[in-house]
Amino acid sequence: MQRALAGLGPGPLEAQLSKLTHTVFQYYQRRPWLSRTLLKESLFADEPWARKFTAQVGRVHGALARLAEEASAQGELRPGVDGALFVVAYFSFFYFALISWVQGAHGAPVAMVEHLVHHHLEGLRPIKKSPRRRDR
Repeated sequence: MQRALAGLGPGPLEAQLSKLTHTVFQYYQRRPWLSRTLLKESLFADEPWARKFTAQVGRVHGALARLAEEASAQGELRPGVDGALFVVAYFSFFYFALISWVQGAHGAPVAMVEHLVHHHLEGLRPIKKSPRRRDR
């Protein structure tokens, strides 16, 4: 996860999230049985592993929240968008796609995440003002 986050580079938030999603799912898709085990164990782990998994998710959450807040500061998202809450939505999309893929219910999890993120971001982008018409 650290390498995946470090490899994002600059760019629009949607592109960065797409790159992260691709990178992580490439890892999972090369190791489907390990991925299933990791998912199961991370969701229902006992200590000390529960604390380790929670800490890893917290680090990723913090990094992505900073990216969302930067996107808001740069005008890519409306002012005041809560980056931490946006990342909760991203994680829900990501985990739903991961669980669906692991269960064999959805064969294109990356496309699913990208589609959901795109639609969510559309609702958070600045509202474009239409040019005023002059009445003659």
